[in-house]
Amino acid sequence: NQVYSLAVVGSTVYAGGLFWTVGGQTRRYVAALDPAPGVATAWNPGTSSFVYTLVPSGAAIYLGGSFSSVGVVKRNGVAALDLATGAATSWNPNPNGRAYALAVSGNVLYVGGDFTTIAGQPRNRIAAFDATTGAVSPWNPNANAVVSVLAAADPMVYAAGGFTSIGGLPRANLAQLDAATGLATSWNPNPNSSVSTLLLDGGFVYAGGGFTNIGLLARNRIAQLDATGAATGWNPNANNTVMALAKIGSMVYAG
Repeated sequence: NQVYSLAVVGSTVYAGGLFWTVGGQTRRYVAALDPAPGVATAWNPGTSSFVYTLVPSGAAIYLGGSFSSVGVVKRNGVAALDLATGAATSWNPNPNGRAYALAVSGNVLYVGGDFTTIAGQPRNRIAAFDATTGAVSPWNPNANAVVSVLAAADPMVYAAGGFTSIGGLPRANLAQLDAATGLATSWNPNPNSSVSTLLLDGGFVYAGGGFTNIGLLARNRIAQLDATGAATGWNPNANNTVMALAKIGSMVYAG
């Protein structure tokens, strides 16, 4: 079944999604894979439902999804797993909804989803945590609808989703947020439809999704945005939704 997220740590590939089997083994929604033969390793935490996103940080890998347990431990929507054992750590923010997006920048973990409370605090659909202590931050952009994509590179955080307001300003589907204050900046590409994926590269932001206009120009489903939020002359013109982006050297790959 579908794979929604991949991460590489050392010589291991981690995958999360809707699957029950992968790499020749039963693995419920999350797995670790040996990249050479493609077989599943012994790492096998298992979740009760879908894993939409995963991101490693330090000795842990963070999961976001619609699950209510990891292994035999209750964890709603978000969990941190030991990279060596697969056991859930003590960190338990317990959001009251799903987590669709995770991003790590420095010592900060960002979480996006459809929740309205997390770690016992009101946080509408986006929140930040200290990745060492697990404590929730006062940072609170307060999105008025789901946050489904996050990318972070201090001093900025980029969020995409179904919102029309975030960080105290009107922003449709995509925004740049100050990592210190949580306020939206003047950067405002204003895509006319969904953004499914973001890639940060120096002074540019690559966006993929279902839009046909972004950054004040016609751009079909993939665009490069500059530091002002305007679309550049780079224009691959995809004929259907772009769901994934990656960069290697001077090449950008889209799926």
